[in-house]
Amino acid sequence: MNFMDSKNLGRGNLFGQKIIAAGKITYQIGVGGVSPSGDAFQVDVGSTPNASPMTYPIVITLQNGHFQVTNSPTKIAIGDVLTWHTEDKGTRGFSVSAQNTSGYSFDSTAMADNSVFTHVCGHFGVLEWTGTYLAGGTPKTVTGKITTTVPKLSTPAERVAYQASLAGGEIITLKDGIVDKPVVSITVGQTVFFAIQSSIGFSIVQSGFQPQKLRVT
Repeated sequence: MNFMDSKNLGRGNLFGQKIIAAGKITYQIGVGGVSPSGDAFQVDVGSTPNASPMTYPIVITLQNGHFQVTNSPTKIAIGDVLTWHTEDKGTRGFSVSAQNTSGYSFDSTAMADNSVFTHVCGHFGVLEWTGTYLAGGTPKTVTGKITTTVPKLSTPAERVAYQASLAGGEIITLKDGIVDKPVVSITVGQTVFFAIQSSIGFSIVQSGFQPQKLRVT
């Protein structure tokens, strides 16, 4: 199954960051936040924002024991968003860390303002998650549950509606240690989006899963 873990990213998980500082960003791909692996990649961030912020999806693969990237942009504008994910089930356990020369930095293992973490829920049941963050230097936790339901697929119209619904999901905002939606319900295959605001050192991990038994009638 796709395991939810913001510190060890794999298929079904995505880390994104809205870039709020101009200059040259250098990022590396690490192993669960422990150590960088492979090359450092640079992105020039222009000081003039785009009229409509752009998102740049960067794809991670594991080749010969090293993480590689594709689609990494060389130039973006302040306010744009960079995301990192993998489409390969054999590529897992990676993290992203970045900084520029003026002290601006971000890290997928310790998310902060303007970070986003997403998870595609691919199994029926109840997924329990735990979020850890820092408040005044002290670790704190929050918890939540995601119920994944079975879609109705009896008719062609229902199947078309389900395919269209896969682009949606639920947005959960984490602000000042408060979760706006600790319990949500989605359809299997949809995505849960965690938006990080006014928080420091945030990480999210799956802490339990209660599978749902399907009844064949």
